[in-house]
Amino acid sequence: MNTNLYYAIEETDSFNLYLIKFYVEDDAVLFKKVPGGNANYLKKEILNFKKEGFTVFGQPEYTYWGAYRESAKKVSFKVENEVSNSSDSWATHEVLEFKGEYQENDTLHINQKNPRVHFESDRLYTKTTESDLIALMVEKCN
Repeated sequence: MNTNLYYAIEETDSFNLYLIKFYVEDDAVLFKKVPGGNANYLKKEILNFKKEGFTVFGQPEYTYWGAYRESAKKVSFKVENEVSNSSDSWATHEVLEFKGEYQENDTLHINQKNPRVHFESDRLYTKTTESDLIALMVEKCN
């Protein structure tokens, strides 16, 4: 399956890795925030960041999926986690909204909104491959 993987790193009080994967054939998109700075944990999460058919791998509280729309230089999408019953999890069902613009040098500037908690952030994502991203995480976290 043809995919495009993007990542952003946020290093404030803690280390967070943000992942976006576009599935070109069926206009599906995955989003995930991976906390922590342990290289082995990040590697496991990167390799498990995928879907097959309508099955999304990863913890439903942290892995979001939906469909995206794309024009010449812009992309927008809404994704949701698979927490349908909050009594079964500490998490609640969330829907996140993204609007972005492709930049030069394989980057993507994204504005992310969480309407439920009125949170908004801007990040610059860089296009990569799984193997290059794993190598970068090993380098950063060691």
